[in-house]
Amino acid sequence: MGGVTAGLAKNDINSTEKLLRVIRGEEPAPEAKAAPPSKSSKPLKPPKPPKREPKRPAAKGTVLGVDIGYEELRLIRMTARRQLVDVVTEPYEKGVRRNSPGFPQFLRTVLGRHIGSGRRVDIWAAVPSSGLELRYLRIPKVPRPQVANAVQWTFRKENPYNEKENLFDFEILGEVTDEGARKLEVLAYIVPKTEVDELTELFQKAGHPLAGITAIPFAVQNMFRTNWLSIPEGDACNLYIGRNWSRIDLFSGGTIRLSRGVKAGMFSMVDSLRDRVEERTKDDTPEGLFADFDFKDSGVFELVTPKPLPEKEAAEGDPVMDLFNRLIDGGSFPVELDSGVRFREHEVFDMLLPALDRLVRQLERTLDHYYQKLKGQRVSRVFLSGRVAGYPRLASYISQQLDTPVELLDPLLESGPGLPNQMSARNMSVQERAAFTPALGLSLSDNLHTPNAIVTWRDKERISRGKRLHQGLVIGFCVVMLILGGFYHVQGLKLKGKQNHALALNVQMQNFVPQANQDLILAAVARMIINQDKYSLFGDRYRAVAIMSELAEMTPATVRLTHVTADMGPAKGPENKDQEKKDDAKKAEKDEPPKTKVLVEGVIRGERPQLESTLAQYLLRLQMSPLFGQPAVMEQRMMNLAEEEVLFFKAEVEVI
Repeated sequence: MGGVTAGLAKNDINSTEKLLRVIRGEEPAPEAKAAPPSKSSKPLKPPKPPKREPKRPAAKGTVLGVDIGYEELRLIRMTARRQLVDVVTEPYEKGVRRNSPGFPQFLRTVLGRHIGSGRRVDIWAAVPSSGLELRYLRIPKVPRPQVANAVQWTFRKENPYNEKENLFDFEILGEVTDEGARKLEVLAYIVPKTEVDELTELFQKAGHPLAGITAIPFAVQNMFRTNWLSIPEGDACNLYIGRNWSRIDLFSGGTIRLSRGVKAGMFSMVDSLRDRVEERTKDDTPEGLFADFDFKDSGVFELVTPKPLPEKEAAEGDPVMDLFNRLIDGGSFPVELDSGVRFREHEVFDMLLPALDRLVRQLERTLDHYYQKLKGQRVSRVFLSGRVAGYPRLASYISQQLDTPVELLDPLLESGPGLPNQMSARNMSVQERAAFTPALGLSLSDNLHTPNAIVTWRDKERISRGKRLHQGLVIGFCVVMLILGGFYHVQGLKLKGKQNHALALNVQMQNFVPQANQDLILAAVARMIINQDKYSLFGDRYRAVAIMSELAEMTPATVRLTHVTADMGPAKGPENKDQEKKDDAKKAEKDEPPKTKVLVEGVIRGERPQLESTLAQYLLRLQMSPLFGQPAVMEQRMMNLAEEEVLFFKAEVEVI
């Protein structure tokens, strides 16, 4: 995977405006252009995605990092408190390789032996980093629901991909200010779905489903994010030298900013060594070591292809590979081959320099791109990882070429007392400790700080929405409880105040001594009678006004009253009060209470058939009045009034 595969160049104004239009829905997003398939590759069928259940955000038990190598499994089990439990190497059984049918059963046996029954262990593994495409992006700050669209659009603009063949995920790093504008820092990546599905299916067949799938660069990032390794001042670079390819990862503040794959690795160095050894052998002994060795059929010249050969197959019966292994493993020199040619250590190392120089130049170009395009800081330290990283001459040579400190990435050496005694890091060789770097990074994985191909941003967003809903319900419940508690407290205070007031009234009532006597009661009755007479006199005085007002209110426009006569009885007042009392007494004896009657005369205008019904309605309205009683018609007849035929009536209405 050549070329820079991570980083974001500065977007111009037009690109930013186009991105904002796509996010707002004003313009369709650009379609992804899938890379043309190679001639040697077969068309991929979209695999059936396995069922994946989102795991919890953080593990409370232990985490098992499983590194599937070419010839062995490396496992590291880590507690939630970052303490090592197991550091184990499990060589493959005879005839068992990762793609062989018996590998799931081998994996089941190994994991069952180290996990046991009844333990809560999260298993993390890594997909091959060769398929990882990573980008560090800066997008405009947009509302939360639009972040995913903005990230996908920006990622596709720089690196088109096929959604059916690749899994997309991203992680928001935070907010930054870029040229006065607030933007979001995002780490986005894609990995082939086939690799994720195959790895998931492999562990499911083994009976131990995975909790997470990540990549080796993210495993190295875990060491910085968990403070397993101290974050260096300034930016740092990790150069992993693999079998057929190498990977350059740049970190800033413990977070990966750039990742690039280079098609140069150990086998490139072996090829360079092979060419030089062949030249020297021909010069010194024309019929030397390789006279009977068939290079064309051995397959050693195919070792730089993307599909690596197993190391034993490449090294078996190959004296050049043996010579290379002796060099990087710290074997003794000089070495004399069967041809009689002797090689010293520095001579063998010099033979590797053509391939090593190509790797260093790729590293220099990557660092220059990081400084110029991504505006990164100068790398203060370069870490070496991989099997060849333990060879001291290699680190020294790269350090001289880059003029930058270069050291071995040796995380197990930092484990201290956390490592079990039987696997003490100080009892391991440098190469053995370096080989456990991927497994250690995987054992430090957690959904809170590790990109997970099983729990992607969609799953995390769903979990986040559930959490926000739960938090909202809890907060709402707490608010309601506070309101009810406050109401209960206020009502309690009011109740207590009323109880105190009632107690005070009881005390006052117990201390009260009534002074009522006959004279006091008679005086109170006299005052009541006087007040009653006043109210009665007031009512009699305005009774006529009330009667006329009620008649005016109840009489419709079609009825015209000509005479209203009311018998109000004798006037009441202090001068005839005694006489009134006598009359009332006589009427009371006869059970005939005094009644007031009103004689009403008038005419009704309108159409002749409706005159009587109008009169009936009018009398009914008078009866419904609270002031009048049952009306009685005394006379009614037709007559002419101003050349108009009207109904004359005379009625008597009782005043209640």
